[in-house]
Amino acid sequence: MENLSKITSNQQVDNMVLKSSVVAPIIYRNRPIIACLCGRFFGLWNRFNFIIKDRDQTMHFKSQSIDVQVHDMIATINISQVFLNELQEAVEATYEFPTDPDVVVSRLVIEMDDRVIEGKIIEKEKAQEKYDDAIAGGNAAVLVKEKDQNKDLLQMTIGGINSQQEVKVNIQMIKHLQIEAGAYCLRIPTSYFIKSYNDIKLVQDFTANKAKFSTKYSFTINVETSNPIKYLSIPSHSDIVKKSENSSMSYTISQLDGSPKLLKKDIVVYFRTSKMDHPTLIAQVHPERKDEIACLMSIVPTFIPPQSQEETEIVVDKRPDEVDISFPKSDENRMVFIFIVDRSGSMIGNKMEMTLKALRLFIKSLPPNARFEIISFGTKYYGISKDRQGFINNDDNFNKINVAIAKMSADLGGTNIHDPLEYAITKLFVKVTPNQIEEQKIRDIHTLMKSPIEPIDQELIRKIFLLTDGAVNDPAAVLNLASQNQQNTQIHTFGIGNDCSKYLVKQLARAGRGSYSFVEEGDNLNAKI
Repeated sequence: MENLSKITSNQQVDNMVLKSSVVAPIIYRNRPIIACLCGRFFGLWNRFNFIIKDRDQTMHFKSQSIDVQVHDMIATINISQVFLNELQEAVEATYEFPTDPDVVVSRLVIEMDDRVIEGKIIEKEKAQEKYDDAIAGGNAAVLVKEKDQNKDLLQMTIGGINSQQEVKVNIQMIKHLQIEAGAYCLRIPTSYFIKSYNDIKLVQDFTANKAKFSTKYSFTINVETSNPIKYLSIPSHSDIVKKSENSSMSYTISQLDGSPKLLKKDIVVYFRTSKMDHPTLIAQVHPERKDEIACLMSIVPTFIPPQSQEETEIVVDKRPDEVDISFPKSDENRMVFIFIVDRSGSMIGNKMEMTLKALRLFIKSLPPNARFEIISFGTKYYGISKDRQGFINNDDNFNKINVAIAKMSADLGGTNIHDPLEYAITKLFVKVTPNQIEEQKIRDIHTLMKSPIEPIDQELIRKIFLLTDGAVNDPAAVLNLASQNQQNTQIHTFGIGNDCSKYLVKQLARAGRGSYSFVEEGDNLNAKI
């Protein structure tokens, strides 16, 4: 098992912040090696690929393997990829790969012929100073850091790649598994896989020349647990993976024939163990400083005691059932539900269809007579109710809301989450006086009939549900807004589509004391909502 001192995102060791640190400069005989900067996604098909500078093409992709070792709630992901410079000249190329808040990049190794370059983790400012000194001295160096405006991506630039030279990239990541429906969930995103080079999708290459591309992909997932595995499921990929039981506490899942079918959906593995509902503490001594110990505590809350299960259940194509949670009646009466729906241009197509379907299910699942509002946004935002008091959940309003939802489309331009979120927190369901109620009666009796405008004696509990692909320019402002309004506001986020911003979806839910979930094509929305 990997050293747990690499796992915690906020642990400080010798003034080194692991999660926010950068890889130190590496100088090799005054020759260009690597320079790494953060950047943004510049195309769905270009992730995990080398783009040649000043050319509209990528380096030739030769092969890729992904090896995942899971031990209880910790996964070590090793990705190895090989590229070739087919041009008749030396080139500089840019390499990008995604990350998210639950992943720590623990090792980065570049192999170029007989040269092996391994990154080191040191404090940010010191790394920047060494990097600047190396560049000023005519050397090249390694510098890897997150970009403040986009923490979903790391970017690396390699110079001096000679003609016909291979470049092998080895990345190791440590991931703390999330709990979904009372099961550990391992998710390998499709963005980890090379999808194209030179504007040619690898699916097409594989179909045209199966022999040449038969070894392009391979992956292996080994799941080992401290207690017997009682439930294991691989939704949507059961037809192309092999599962082998090594023992009651060890399973291997693999796919080694190079099939490009994997590119369609994330690889998701769910598993439960016989004692995963028991508190677990894992401790490991630092390999060099023996007086330092890294500890990880895992507590999985159970609202309904699980039934005893003697036999192991291997499910072919099913996600674990969700667990319902009942709120105290006193709190339920104070709750208002606010749905914020992304209608920016990036939501066009299947994303918008999934979003509207999810929204209908949300409204249908509300308690009778609950108060709710829907805000849709893009560059600007629009609330459905005109008096900022929302609607009462009844049959009449349910039918009217469904008509309004049917008219929604991805036609509102850019993605500005901050303003509609601020509106939901500070402007909706505000307290009103009896005089204001009388004025409202006179002004618009029809509006009053459908809106729960009334004096509020108790502070409301706002349950906000955000449905978005999360692509925003300034996530820090959104996170600050959520963290500053935690007392009576809870924000739940739903990331729509495979390419949503996992950083924003996860971090906003954490800042808002809520939960997050990801909705992909083909998912069972009833289980998510």
